[in-house]
Amino acid sequence: MISSSPHRPLDGPKLWILLWFLVMTAGIMLRPYLPIDETRYITVAWEMWRDHSFLVPHLNGELYSQKPPLLFWMIHLGWAIFGVNDVTPRLVAPLFGLANLFMTYRIARQLWPSDADALIARIAPPMVLTGFYWAVFSSMTMFDMLVTFFTLMGISALLGAWRAGGGRGHWPAFITLGLAMGFGALAKGPVILLHLLPIALLAPYWGRVLSFAPEIAPRRDKAFWKKWYLSILIAVAIGFAVALSWAIPAAVVGGPAYADAIFWRQSAGRMVKSFAHRRPYYWYLLLLPVLLLPWTVWPRLWAAVGGWTSWRAKVGLRAAWRDGGGRFLLLWIVPVFIAFSLISGKQPHYLLPEFPAIMVLFAFLLVRHQDRAQAQEQTKKAIDWTIRPPALFIAALSAILIIAIYGALLLARFDLGGIPPWLHLVEGYWLVFPLAGGALLAWRGRGRRVGAQVAALSSLAMTQIVFLHLALAPALHAAYDLKPISLKLKAWEDAGRPFAQVGNYHGQYQFLGRLKTPMGEFRTLDEATQWLGEHPNGVLITYPNEKTADSARALYFQDYRGQYLAVWDSAHRPPAQ
Repeated sequence: MISSSPHRPLDGPKLWILLWFLVMTAGIMLRPYLPIDETRYITVAWEMWRDHSFLVPHLNGELYSQKPPLLFWMIHLGWAIFGVNDVTPRLVAPLFGLANLFMTYRIARQLWPSDADALIARIAPPMVLTGFYWAVFSSMTMFDMLVTFFTLMGISALLGAWRAGGGRGHWPAFITLGLAMGFGALAKGPVILLHLLPIALLAPYWGRVLSFAPEIAPRRDKAFWKKWYLSILIAVAIGFAVALSWAIPAAVVGGPAYADAIFWRQSAGRMVKSFAHRRPYYWYLLLLPVLLLPWTVWPRLWAAVGGWTSWRAKVGLRAAWRDGGGRFLLLWIVPVFIAFSLISGKQPHYLLPEFPAIMVLFAFLLVRHQDRAQAQEQTKKAIDWTIRPPALFIAALSAILIIAIYGALLLARFDLGGIPPWLHLVEGYWLVFPLAGGALLAWRGRGRRVGAQVAALSSLAMTQIVFLHLALAPALHAAYDLKPISLKLKAWEDAGRPFAQVGNYHGQYQFLGRLKTPMGEFRTLDEATQWLGEHPNGVLITYPNEKTADSARALYFQDYRGQYLAVWDSAHRPPAQ
């Protein structure tokens, strides 16, 4: 079998650790904290640290109930070791992302422990990492890499419990599952149960076809199944105990309104009728192929998945269902996908914990397809050419971006409007490198082995991501970097000047400026102007939609998220709208 052949030096952890380092370095070093999510979460961590309020998160001096505290605690751990700084908070999600790659490898090896199937585990992590959406999102200071890690930790524990067969190792595995549920809840709330409970409850459907080493064949009788489901119940209880060890004291300190928010409104309420991100039930079905780029444009992968002919021949996806490991992955992915599709609130990153399962399934199908092709002596015809479409896709994507950037700049000379003011800062020439790399791989990429092709396409995808960061870096800093205005606010705060803004405040400036004073908020410009009259030394922030002659009178003015940010005082008042 091809999958049992010796692997190349970079066909394994060396490859994906190198790719991880390059992608994360680009994500962290080449862009600022992005408002409003990243700046909001780092501000919550800052206010908890500043006020020594480690039980109850706060935002702008008010209780913050939208997210549990584990991410903030991880940030605090970095600050406790290295002092308060801008860099260590940005390492939390990437380090959990790296741990997710190792967990992906571990789960693949648990599903297929034979050395003949080692290739599945080696190619799955780089496929996870260099999926465009995962690569960009895994460098964001958000919660999803944490909840993904605890999902994978729980999945690995389930497989360990099944391997134990009710004997030695059973209870340690289920205790680990319970801890994964508990810390997953501290990372992002009860949603961790959606990621873990369905696959645990469906054990009779995957367990009877899941095989490990031949010598492990424990008896699966009625007593075993009673113990299995009792163990799941105990694991859930452990998870609740871990989560409640924070939630109960936090509810006591935060008060009844905070208790109602963390126990109901931010979890069950979101599932039943979301107050944000409401989308139709089929939304994920349309979006998922885009989120899995560039792998979803690889014909070799779709040949491995197969169509109706493959299903009738019992190969491709049907072979995955007949295989124990493949069935486990399908029963992990599909119920979670359906559950999230039925929940009202939807965001693309909600499904990130299932991306490793999808890529492990893809890796399994690719390796089995390669083995069939070799057995049928059709390697050249079936495999050799298929690296070209994804390579050409990346080259074409780079070319389209270059044309769009410089074409828009050309149109801007005619003052047609609708051109973002920061577009002239995009350095589109960086995209020539992935364009050339994609063209070169499409022309010269002759490797037939799936490991070599995954390594080549992963490296090319990494090139696209890194050089896209390089191209966008000046524009991102111009339109999203709030450090300069935050430092000005700090100077005004030190001088005793109050500040406020028009519109809802999301914590954009508190951490970046290390501010101690809450930001005032006004619903209308008239209210804010009246406040300026009552506070002659006050400072007011507004967010105008366009740049006008009045903008030159502002104390400070910059691009901001497709709009503008302007600062005014009593001597330089904002123009009436």
